[in-house]
Amino acid sequence: MIQIHFVTPASGIKIRFIGTIDLGKFYKYIKLYLQDRDFAKETNLEKEYIERVKPNGKQIEAIWECGKIVNDYIKYKIKISYLMVGVNEVEVQKENFKLKLYKGDFQVIIVAYVEEGSEKWDELGVIAKLYKKLIAKQRIEDYKNELYDEILKLSKYIKGFLELRS
Repeated sequence: MIQIHFVTPASGIKIRFIGTIDLGKFYKYIKLYLQDRDFAKETNLEKEYIERVKPNGKQIEAIWECGKIVNDYIKYKIKISYLMVGVNEVEVQKENFKLKLYKGDFQVIIVAYVEEGSEKWDELGVIAKLYKKLIAKQRIEDYKNELYDEILKLSKYIKGFLELRS
C-alpha cells in the first residue's frame, strides 16, 4: 500500500508576485532547475494548461507534476500549480531592445510529498511489513527532510527570479 507523507502543507507553499515578467523565461528557469536536479524530464512536466480570456486580461492556469525515484521503496513527488490573473502583454524598452513581457498577478503553489511503498513491495507481504516497521519508519523522516530542503531551495530560486524577499 502506497503512503503519502507531505513535506509541505497539503495546500502548498504559495509564492505571489504582482508585476511584469518574461513568462517564457520564467517557465524555462523553473523547468531547467527541476531538470538539473533530476526531478523532471523534457516531456513529462506539464499535465494541464488552461488559458481563458477575461475582460481584465488572460487567466492562465498550469499544473506541472514531476518526481524522483530515490529507490524501489521511496519516491519524491512535486506538483507546481501556476495561477495567473489579469495577464496582459506589454512592451518594455530595455537598452536598445523592445521586450514583450507579461503584466499581471502571478501565483505559484508548490506541493511536495514523499511516496512510500509500491505494488512491488506489497507483493512481499511479511517482509514488506517488517521492513516498514523496523527500517523505513526511521528513514522516512530523513527523506522528508531531504525533499523539504529541495523545496526550500526551489522556493528561494523562484523568489530570486521574481526578485522577492523571503
